[in-house]
Amino acid sequence: MTSGNVSSPTPGPYAGWTRERLIERLMELEGTTTSPPQSSMDIPNAPAAPSPIIAPSAPSKAPEKPFDFSKHSPRKIALKFCYSGWEYGGLAFQLGPTPLPTVENVLFDVLAKTRLVDPDGGFDGCGWEKCGRTDRGVSAAGQVVSLWVRSAIPAEEIQQDDAPHIKEESVENESGSDGLFGLEDDFGSLAMTTESSSNTSIPKPNANSKHKQELDYLVMLNRLLPDTIRVIAWSPVSDSFSARFSCKYRHYKYFFPSTHLDIADLSHFFLFELIEPSCSVIHNYHIE
Repeated sequence: MTSGNVSSPTPGPYAGWTRERLIERLMELEGTTTSPPQSSMDIPNAPAAPSPIIAPSAPSKAPEKPFDFSKHSPRKIALKFCYSGWEYGGLAFQLGPTPLPTVENVLFDVLAKTRLVDPDGGFDGCGWEKCGRTDRGVSAAGQVVSLWVRSAIPAEEIQQDDAPHIKEESVENESGSDGLFGLEDDFGSLAMTTESSSNTSIPKPNANSKHKQELDYLVMLNRLLPDTIRVIAWSPVSDSFSARFSCKYRHYKYFFPSTHLDIADLSHFFLFELIEPSCSVIHNYHIE
């Protein structure tokens, strides 16, 4: 049997290392693989890593404090206003949803936004009363309501003088009139008559009084009301005044456009001699 030459393996780089030295080397190699990559700051000419942009936190908005009506004195006033009824479902407010807004609902919402009345109290809470009502699509040139509103005048001054010192105002004194002039004969004043005032009316304040100026109700309301509703005057009234029961009469006007009507032809269908007797039956009669 012929025997061949067997070559011995070449000793590696770790030949002759002790066991402790091999373990130490392994630990060095493991530390190299688990160490974090070299920072870019150690690399020459390397761009600096951008710092994260932290958006400034918005300042926390403090919750709005509820308006304290108890810190303001109330007073009773009468408001005279006009409105175009085409866009409204009548004057009287409604509790439920309606196809069209009502004039009173819109007016009350603005009174609440200006903090003149407490919205939580509703119409009853401010003693709301009206002198009349209109149906859907009907307009008014001199509607009147009475109610209690917030006043800038201290309560003790109201009690001392029975009527706070204010400047009587109407839109006739304001710039940018609403085109309502010429109605003075019909709707020129809240009294609407030249008779002496009743015992519920309040005398005009003394012009020499130095009392605090009242809130500008007309500007406050008309600034937020739609153009189809305008407050044209306001007046102080006594506590016993009622826009409903103090009203002496109501004045209605009906307009019939004749542009496309043949009046002469239509006259054959009416017995005009019977119209006046028929109207006298319902004269001074109103269904509430």
